[in-house]
Amino acid sequence: FMRRIEANVRRLTNLVSDLLSLARIESGQLEVERVTVDWREILEGVLRLREPALVAKGLTLETRGLEGPVRVRGDREAMTQVLDNLIDNAIQYTGAPGRITVRIDTQEGRGVLSVEDTGLGIPSADLERIFERFYRVDRARSRAVGGTGLGLSIVKNLVLRMEGDLRVTSVEGRGSSFSVHLPLA
Repeated sequence: FMRRIEANVRRLTNLVSDLLSLARIESGQLEVERVTVDWREILEGVLRLREPALVAKGLTLETRGLEGPVRVRGDREAMTQVLDNLIDNAIQYTGAPGRITVRIDTQEGRGVLSVEDTGLGIPSADLERIFERFYRVDRARSRAVGGTGLGLSIVKNLVLRMEGDLRVTSVEGRGSSFSVHLPLA
């Protein structure tokens, strides 16, 4: 009984936190800086935080493109939140012995950070709606893994505030790939 209470309190805390973040972003109250940031630093910090979840779930993590710096213009805190949300989703929706690949690259004057997984994937009919607040592809599974339905909406809004672009490709049953494109510094 206590474990159930604790899980629900944690879920409500996450929901309130995500709602407050989204409200600040959408209202324009959140100041988004445009400074030079090396994506490698952001990625290394987020991966340190998420490593225990990766190990506990038995997932393989692969990183590519970390040989040299990829400096983009954006907000350090916003970039951390974007990457943390994308990696958290990949962990939640990928079963063992799955793989998550994070790549950093440059294309056409933009830095590109991609998070790919071998998870559940998203049905093509749902791809247009996944960035809506509270939208869940599979409500029962999302609730079981503790999602609030706000993470991708927060990601999209933060990327847009940093003058970036967010793209997704997915094949149901084979995995998803989310890529963030930001102007190079």
